[in-house]
Amino acid sequence: MPSNLLSFGSRNSLLSLYALRQETEYTPNMGGALLVDARTLGFEDVRDAAGNVIYPAEAFLYGGRTRIVLPADMPEFATKQGNPRTQLGLSTQYQLRSGFGITLSGNYFSSVCSGRLCAVELPAAQVIDAGAFWDFRDWHFKLDVLNALDDSYYRARNGDALGDPLAQAMPGRHWQLTLKRAF
Repeated sequence: MPSNLLSFGSRNSLLSLYALRQETEYTPNMGGALLVDARTLGFEDVRDAAGNVIYPAEAFLYGGRTRIVLPADMPEFATKQGNPRTQLGLSTQYQLRSGFGITLSGNYFSSVCSGRLCAVELPAAQVIDAGAFWDFRDWHFKLDVLNALDDSYYRARNGDALGDPLAQAMPGRHWQLTLKRAF
């Protein structure tokens, strides 16, 4: 799992890059009880002739979930899911003599399954953050826009017993204002 971190900087600027390629395997490849719903088990919606859902797949378990036992030593389930295999990042900052400055960062996360059974695959994501700041005497003012392109993206929830379809929706574009005084 090689990762690279390159950082370059001077008094008024900074550039940092990273790349990570990872794959984690269960050693030993233990089984376990996994929480699933009926759709994950292969049930499909029952539809009428017009295509309307009259009995959703989840109803086959009375709308709930059940646990299945995943046997040990199954090679197709040896790789741990939830962490993107490829991650890339860039962060840069530049500050003028007047105290004004800008920041820019971006991350790429490859697609990943949300759980061990790989019932849901989360798409790749690119996230860009930008900001401007001003240092004046003892004060630091900063305004950031996070997820500047307002992309929808998801992060797998870690924990192998939680089941496959669980994922966390990450926030859309949002702003952050920071005021700081050193004394």
